[in-house]
Amino acid sequence: MLLVSNAFSNHVDVRQNSLDQEGDQCDKLLPSTSNSSLLTLVQCQNSSLSEATLLFYNETQTNALTDWESVYFDDSMTCEERSRKASLIVPLEKDIINANEQLGIEKSAVPNLWHVAIASCRFPSFAADIKIEFYNSGWKQKSVTYQFSFDDQGLLEMSIFFFAAYLLGGIPIAYFVWSFIDNNVMHEIHWMLLASYFSYWLSHLMNMIHLSVYSQDGRGVPWLAVFSDCWQVVGYVIFINVLLLIARGWTITTNKLSRKTENAVISGFIVLIYTALFFSESLRDPAQSSYLYDSWPGYLFIAMNLVVLGIFLHLLQRTYVFEKRVVKRNFYRRFGIIFSLWFLQLPIFVGIAKGIPYYYQSKVLYGIQWCVQFLAFSIVPFLSRPKNALEIYNAENNFESRIPSLARQMRVQPTAIELPARQGGRAA
Repeated sequence: MLLVSNAFSNHVDVRQNSLDQEGDQCDKLLPSTSNSSLLTLVQCQNSSLSEATLLFYNETQTNALTDWESVYFDDSMTCEERSRKASLIVPLEKDIINANEQLGIEKSAVPNLWHVAIASCRFPSFAADIKIEFYNSGWKQKSVTYQFSFDDQGLLEMSIFFFAAYLLGGIPIAYFVWSFIDNNVMHEIHWMLLASYFSYWLSHLMNMIHLSVYSQDGRGVPWLAVFSDCWQVVGYVIFINVLLLIARGWTITTNKLSRKTENAVISGFIVLIYTALFFSESLRDPAQSSYLYDSWPGYLFIAMNLVVLGIFLHLLQRTYVFEKRVVKRNFYRRFGIIFSLWFLQLPIFVGIAKGIPYYYQSKVLYGIQWCVQFLAFSIVPFLSRPKNALEIYNAENNFESRIPSLARQMRVQPTAIELPARQGGRAA
């Protein structure tokens, strides 16, 4: 038995030779809750498919989840036993072109989760070239969602919203940039924030184009989807660096940037974890109903988030203790509180997502993360009052060497001296 499909597409393409009947791949497709869904066998050409069948397993049916787990994981089951557990069996004949099958889906309160398999119990191996189109309800009217699996429905609308939000947000950002340049307080950290903002906007633009095409053909533009993720990683890495640089007091308390290697190592580690997440998602066993953060790279990314939070707070405390100007200390206090919550929101929401159905987890968490990041960009200009902004970012009176460690600062802190009474001290 060969279990096949593509985790992100409603199309299934199989081009294999000498396929083992026990197989090692599978997938799931989630049509919306509806009475029926159309399955089109566009092409099936093979010289030895006289005994082959296309099998569909529906986890929504009674005891179907247990049945699927036994079909996929129980090696003691025979090919015939696995085939009998299928919800729908479609015989495959040589040179089938454009065969149509209607999937009988009972109305249910949850989406229908399908696993697709090819089986040939009589022959140990065979060659097949099969393409399947799987549509949700609304396929006759070419609705926006008919190409999307249930767990992907809503992503297109969210991408359009955030693309427009970032585009409109560029108007006040342009004003702030002009004002800062005019007052000579536009520093490297502001240009980096601008680069991060543009990276996220570009990511949403590419994702929107990919999903718009996907809504029409079920395939989208895969290379745009990859580049969308890449630009989001770039934006995230730059944003993390900005937070750490501000926590170091660079351009706000001191004009000297120290320990650049630490930021480079953290950035490299983030990129490595994102790379691991990408390969983990690509190589994930499609039979498992899981999502991005429900894997060891996902757990590692959450742990890294907490480690970076610890570094962020340590650096910020060191800078806060060193800084004596009240307006800048107030800025650091607000900055620390708000962006500590920014670091903590990911593990909190991932934990909450554990309690919701898996077919909501991915899109709900994506929506929350996109919203939180946009709010993070929106909050930055308001961390200082307008009348204090120029004073906070004015670098003329900044310290010209690196900020000493917290332990060193504690050793040189001034202490109170008791003066004698004749010099104004307290009388004995």
